[in-house]
Amino acid sequence: MMNRQKEKEPHPYILLLLSGINLAGRGKSRPCFFCLVFALKTALLGLMKSKVTCSTFNDFGGPKIDFNHWEHFNLMDFLEKNTLPNGLRLTFYDKSRRLAGDRWLVELQCAAECPLTAELAAQFTEPDDRLRAEIMSRLGDKLEFSVNRTRHFIDEQEKEQVLAELLAGIREHVLIYFVKPDFPRRLLLDTCAKLREDCLLDRHRDQEQQQQPEDDGPADFSALFRDQPGR
Repeated sequence: MMNRQKEKEPHPYILLLLSGINLAGRGKSRPCFFCLVFALKTALLGLMKSKVTCSTFNDFGGPKIDFNHWEHFNLMDFLEKNTLPNGLRLTFYDKSRRLAGDRWLVELQCAAECPLTAELAAQFTEPDDRLRAEIMSRLGDKLEFSVNRTRHFIDEQEKEQVLAELLAGIREHVLIYFVKPDFPRRLLLDTCAKLREDCLLDRHRDQEQQQQPEDDGPADFSALFRDQPGR
């Protein structure tokens, strides 16, 4: 069972509301605007001091982490982060949200990324040098993907237990593939294959646009409206 202590979290809509009121207050000055802005700023500063303390359950020797949640302004709770022996970095998030009443959608996300080292990039070969350069440019400096597991209409009292079960399921059935030494190479080749198709499709579209004749403008139908002799 996960042991997480969580205080009040900031909500990103507070920032949006505060920005809108600040912009509105730059017009005609009204005392109510200044009072409301002052109150919201005070509340926001208090929310920014809140933190999320996560007790990680780390199979790979990772330390316990105190995560300052407010800096990220997202609707996810950080659970734990691990680096596998093959260089793959895994981060687990709780993306659960309330559906209605005491019913929740429990969602666990495992976000993975792998640094694209020169040694790893060399394992992707492409005879077309220009195409390979375009693929690598789109790829960037790391490989990213995520695995999500969800359960619907979960009772609020069972939410933490279900989340722990989802995490245990990923560890048991998914991590056995992630920890394999050749997983980064296979991930690279699969990602590059998809990017290769995208690049070739973009090339084909560009060629079609270049081959299309230029538009000479709308057709001239003015002759249909002229008065003709004999009528």
